[in-house]
Amino acid sequence: MRDNDSRRQPVRHDRSAGASLSEIPAFDVREFDGSFEAAEEEALRLLSLTDLPAARGSMKIVVGSFSRSGRGRGSHLLFDLLCRVDRIVAQHLNRPLPGVAARARTIDRLAAGRTESELAACFWSLYEAAIRPLLETGPRCHPTVARAKVFVEQNYKRKICLAHIAESLNMSRGYLSFLFRNQCGVTLTEYIHRVRMREAERLLSNGEHSISQVGYAVGYQNYRDFHRNFVRYEKVSPRTFLQVKGRPGRHPPARLPLD
Repeated sequence: MRDNDSRRQPVRHDRSAGASLSEIPAFDVREFDGSFEAAEEEALRLLSLTDLPAARGSMKIVVGSFSRSGRGRGSHLLFDLLCRVDRIVAQHLNRPLPGVAARARTIDRLAAGRTESELAACFWSLYEAAIRPLLETGPRCHPTVARAKVFVEQNYKRKICLAHIAESLNMSRGYLSFLFRNQCGVTLTEYIHRVRMREAERLLSNGEHSISQVGYAVGYQNYRDFHRNFVRYEKVSPRTFLQVKGRPGRHPPARLPLD
């Protein structure tokens, strides 16, 4: 009876698939080649453009790599990936991110995957639920908006603004601004900052650059602008983000709804 009772106990959130965090082997990035990182960034880029079929194709490479990395580690990596997916969907629809209770349920569901195939199947179920609102928002992204997003993705590391993008697309700033906000629910300027913040998170998490170096690398001309915009969009300072990210089992605070 004791064994049966123990199996009915809820999954503890400070554990991963039955193992404490201290028992999960240290992550070694050499276990993965560079293709999965490129695939992850490409999948998220395509998702931000609402090109869902292409995004899923790139996502398959990432999910396969993460699922094969072990139950505990794999569930952590897939949870982090789902959080990034949720962030893109929330930004696109101008709505809040999932709350603590929803994230806890996601952790429990991923932790329940006992094999590589079960973990992957669980991820895809959660992924499809996360992106379903994008399928229910009506027409596909306007071609001009898609081109503007691609321009930002390719040029955010340098100084760009609405005028630069409008000129490259050969249209007026007013019309582009109206079209982009109408389609995406955010201004084009805010979208530029969001793209920069996504890359800043990645670079800060890698730990290979100082905070000021990251700011310049993602297109800000000085540290003050980078710090101000990071706090505005991430709701924490870059230094606090690093401190929280570096604690095992901890995640940065949930991003709040767009202003």
